[in-house]
Amino acid sequence: MKILLINPPHIQKIGLYPKIVFQPIGLAYVAASLEKEKHEVSILDAIGVAWQKTSKLDDQRQITGLTYDEIADYIRKENPRMVGIGAPFTHQAESSFLVAQTVKQVDSGIVTFIGGAHVTTKPLECLQNPNIDYVVLGEGDHQTVALVKAIENSAPRDEVTVIE
Repeated sequence: MKILLINPPHIQKIGLYPKIVFQPIGLAYVAASLEKEKHEVSILDAIGVAWQKTSKLDDQRQITGLTYDEIADYIRKENPRMVGIGAPFTHQAESSFLVAQTVKQVDSGIVTFIGGAHVTTKPLECLQNPNIDYVVLGEGDHQTVALVKAIENSAPRDEVTVIE
């Protein structure tokens, strides 16, 4: 299965903090586990590939990294069947949800899942987002492999919402 993993751009107040850039190590672990199972996986680090770029989001906030339109273009080019979105920190949740919205605007048939510390602490909030199909709790590398396997086997959604 073709899977795209996305580290979302960073949203912050204009001029308040220095730019925050970090390596999406959790997504790298997930990608390695999926590749081991012979899936075609790519990672879009929306911060890392454009860390010097800032764009105005609204009157008070800016985005560091790729814009959501640029992310949409990348999704169209890659044409994945599934997109996994990282939410390693609660302050990134809004951006993660905007990435999920972007995915569904590109193609509502793409299966979306989200994981990270924020998701593990607030899974129901994440599942209530209409653009999120699945959540991955805890350590994502093994859980994501199980999720993809269940989806490949056409398991109904209510049977794969919680995988242990």
